[in-house]
Amino acid sequence: LLFLPLLLRGQDYETQGDNLYAAGNYEEAELQYKAAKAWMDSRKIDENSPEYLSLEKKIVRTGRLKALKAEADALYSTAVSQQSRASYSQAAEACSRILEVNPDDRSAQSRREQCMRWISRQERIAEQQRLQREAEARNKALVSLLKEGTVTDMLAAIDRHIAAIPDGNAEERSFAEALKHYIADGFGTVSEDSIAIYNRMGDLFMEAGKPQAARDLYDCSASLADPEGLYKKAMTVKSKSRQDIFYLLLASKAGYQ
Repeated sequence: LLFLPLLLRGQDYETQGDNLYAAGNYEEAELQYKAAKAWMDSRKIDENSPEYLSLEKKIVRTGRLKALKAEADALYSTAVSQQSRASYSQAAEACSRILEVNPDDRSAQSRREQCMRWISRQERIAEQQRLQREAEARNKALVSLLKEGTVTDMLAAIDRHIAAIPDGNAEERSFAEALKHYIADGFGTVSEDSIAIYNRMGDLFMEAGKPQAARDLYDCSASLADPEGLYKKAMTVKSKSRQDIFYLLLASKAGYQ
């Protein structure tokens, strides 16, 4: 009974170490485990006893985790500073190494999730940028053919353009189909009564150096009281008439600058 308080004191050190370990505070946990080991040494506890060997394993494991956590903290700070995919990947991998040893480390779990969300977000942005670049390249190819190609060439190019549009891009496919219909109809009618399609097709023909075709398309959107169409229609004419100036003023009044 006289030694019971001392025994409980040694167990207290180890219990506190276990709690700190569970919380991911490996530096403090290691100190508590070493204090428990010192207590055992002072009491001449057999070094081959299960309790002593278990405590030594905890000290080794906690020391390793302390080093891994310091590495993960440094890599995460670098990632936040550099905002690069490589640095966030390294930080996530460092957290994974911690979780291999202690799967219950909530701090490492949370930080790895933050890293993976950042990486996922950047991948989505990169994919959107890639698709945008591809769409711009296809658009430039159409403009080139509208400048020099025959109607047959234009229609063949649009068919190739439609075939290259990724699945799920309904808006671009709809525009390409409307453009094909417009050209096949001898630049007469558009298959869809859409302000957005009228203006985009007008922009395409303006870029191809065909202002009259662009003007006709802008006139379609202007007829639907679209201020952008009114403004762009007026801008297709080099010498502004009173009517053109009226269109510009009307568009400005409607809020289109």
